[in-house]
Amino acid sequence: MNDLERVGRERGCYFTADQLLDTEFPDPRWAVEGLIPEGLTLLAGAPKLGKSWLALGIGISIAAGGYALGSIETAPPADVLYLALEDTPRRLKSRLTKMLAGEPAPRGLTIMTQMPSMPQATELIAGWLDEHRDARLVVVDVLGKIRPSLAANADRYDADYKVISALKQIADNYGIAIVAVTHVRKMADGDVFNTVSGSTGLTGAADTTLVLRRARGEHGASLHITGRDVEENEYALTFAPETGTWTLDGTDLHQAAERVATNKAVAGVSDDMAAVIELVNSKPEGVRAGDVATALGWPSTKATTYLNRACDQGRISKPGRGLFAAGVMSVSSVSSAEVLDFERHTNNRHHTPGMGA
Repeated sequence: MNDLERVGRERGCYFTADQLLDTEFPDPRWAVEGLIPEGLTLLAGAPKLGKSWLALGIGISIAAGGYALGSIETAPPADVLYLALEDTPRRLKSRLTKMLAGEPAPRGLTIMTQMPSMPQATELIAGWLDEHRDARLVVVDVLGKIRPSLAANADRYDADYKVISALKQIADNYGIAIVAVTHVRKMADGDVFNTVSGSTGLTGAADTTLVLRRARGEHGASLHITGRDVEENEYALTFAPETGTWTLDGTDLHQAAERVATNKAVAGVSDDMAAVIELVNSKPEGVRAGDVATALGWPSTKATTYLNRACDQGRISKPGRGLFAAGVMSVSSVSSAEVLDFERHTNNRHHTPGMGA
């Protein structure tokens, strides 16, 4: 046996293809099913848009065995370490009081407001995990508070990759999820994941990346997700400032993704057009002009006109003769002139709150 095979087999990382196919592996553990698997997750967003409320809310739900984002079951309860490194104990007490709304605080949620930089930080996290073997989540809020200083001549990509890899190694060793909260750049980019602050070494080393986008002053938001063990998608969320909680816009992730598609499809259209698109998107089996006319109390000619124009603009699809269904293709190709020409008689524009810029 050669040294490569010997070392690889000792570490459990050497396989022939047939051996790999015959090997049974346990299913990945989830901190929040469909969103946060075991491993290293980046949670990025602009400052003061609710990332910390989101992270703390998820920590509370896991420690209490409740429902993350109001819909995703996290039972049974598990220990959570939340490193709130930009907050004071007083502020955290205020947030917890608001979020718990009279419910008892989960004893499994441990909070720390100061932490040394890496590598001492990772050593302390590992030591805590040694004593909390049923832990499921560690939150580092924010990553910049524990990352070591970057030398003047250091390569930014290599440094970022090493920081994330060190945290990922802990997550992998203990079979837990670590969420590292970070910021996004102000510069716009066609790919939302390219807005994560730092080099691509951060997102390249992470198992999962979440980007929260919310317009200032709005309660609605979109949560973009990509990763190795998750389906790339975008989910609609709603923030309730009176309780400090984030919830899915829908009963589950599927509905939250459908809501994003509907929000995009109705952005910048009149109330009449929005009503048509929302009706179509609510009917998985599809609708015909007569169905729309009956539901909205319109003449059939008006329903037909709106359905055809929505289809032409890529806001809905037409899978069969006279049948219209959900299926947003590309609304970016629709010019403002086309929309305004069709709806110039309508002054009451449909506004979709909370879609991040």
